[in-house]
Amino acid sequence: MLHSIKISQGKAMFCSRFVKTYKYNIENEAGSPIIPNVFSGFNGLTASAVRGALTAARAIAGQFNPTNGIGLANTSLALFGGKLFALGESDLPYEVKIAPDGDIFTLGRHDFNGNLFMSMTAHPKIDPETNEAFAFRYGPMPPFLNYFRVDPNGTKT
Repeated sequence: MLHSIKISQGKAMFCSRFVKTYKYNIENEAGSPIIPNVFSGFNGLTASAVRGALTAARAIAGQFNPTNGIGLANTSLALFGGKLFALGESDLPYEVKIAPDGDIFTLGRHDFNGNLFMSMTAHPKIDPETNEAFAFRYGPMPPFLNYFRVDPNGTKT
């Protein structure tokens, strides 16, 4: 959840909004959890296996598409490439915008023009002199770790 406070002409405007990730949207529509949180299943091997099987069954049944993201974008915010991103370790960045009145909008999942296929770190480092962002992504298949940069115009290299 994101919060903003706008102070103007001696008045404060407070806004609080969920980042509308794919996970948020399908679970909000269903009225119940569909995709387990990464940290929700540490109750032993049996419970983890059952949770994994149930999640796989839901994906096979078409209740959700894991390629659309499973994250909450609730770890950090980062401003780079001229955009504000809500970040989480288990999904692509979500671009968000704060309107002039202080309201918060989710603009959508951001893959840097098809150049980011999986999640990235929720803690990119921004060079204050060049405004470049430096980040990495990791996964269970080779290459296990990718390091990349995003230039000030938002191009991933």
